[in-house]
Formats: sequence, C-alpha cells, structure tokens
Amino acid sequence: MIKKLLLLFRFFFLLGLFTFGGGLAMLPFIKKQAVLKGWVEEEGWDGLVTLAQLSPGAIAVNCANLIGYQVAGKKGSIAAIFGMTLPSILVILIIALVLNDILLIPAIAGALKGILIAVSVLFVYSFIDLSKPLLVESWLFVWVAVTFVLVFLNILNPLLMMAISLFISIIYGYILKGYVNK
Repeated sequence: MIKKLLLLFRFFFLLGLFTFGGGLAMLPFIKKQAVLKGWVEEEGWDGLVTLAQLSPGAIAVNCANLIGYQVAGKKGSIAAIFGMTLPSILVILIIALVLNDILLIPAIAGALKGILIAVSVLFVYSFIDLSKPLLVESWLFVWVAVTFVLVFLNILNPLLMMAISLFISIIYGYILKGYVNK
C-alpha cells in the first residue's frame, strides 16, 4: 500500500513540477501514464475527465483525486492531490520569500507600477461594461449603491446581500416583468 501511495505522490509531484499550461495541458500526459500504469482503463478515461470537469476545482487536481482514489482509496486520493499541488505551493512560497528583495530592484518596481495602472484601467473598463444594465433600469443603480454602502460599512454580510439581491431579481424578473411566460 505504501508503495502505491509513494508512486502516486511521485507521479503527480513530477507532473505538477514540470508541466506548464494548466490542467488541460496536463490531461494527455496524465492519460498516457495512468493507462500505462494500469490505474485507468482507456475506455474509462472520458468518464473520469467528465467527472473531473463537473467537480469544483482545477481539472488536473480533480483527475489526480479520482485516479488516486481508484488506485488506493482515500489515502491514494490524498497522496495524489498532495503530490499535484505541492510543487505550486513550494514555488509560491519561494516567490513570497524573495519578493521583498525583488521589489527593491528599480526596474521591477517600475514594471509593477505600470501593471497596476493597466489592471486599474481594465477594472474600470469591466465595471463600466458590466454596469450597462444599470442605465436601462434606474432602480438597479440605486440598489447597487445601497448594496455597496451596506457591505462596505459592514452593516450586512456580502453573502446575505447576494441572497437578498437574488430574491429581488427573481421577484422583479419573473413576477413584475413576466419573464416566466416568455
């Protein structure tokens, strides 16, 4: 059993360490190796990927979870997930440790200021683009302002405001506007 767990951990650790391009780029390699190792049958691969896509989270981690579970149960699932995610955790940790030193380099600091400006512009653009429906229905603009103030001042919980907004949207859309009959 320990040999299986170590094999799962090692495979997914190396996969997470040396592959780039995200989960979808990893799938062909996972398939080839999982089939070669006898962890997954060729015919069952599509079902495994479908289940991984339906589950919340990264598809590669979900595949690791499902394969690990098939090979060694819950412990296999944990070993595979830990192996898949540990390289990313280590890279982020290393970046965090040296980030302060990197930020002192003038060229990096300047580049980050430029990126901040670009991100701010994109944020404003997205806000304007997503706010277009507010111009059609004036009560929506008022509701957004009220919601923002209540959440910003910590008067109401953001999740509660989302639930209230959903309820109001359902009432407005289906009862007052009559979308249910369309």
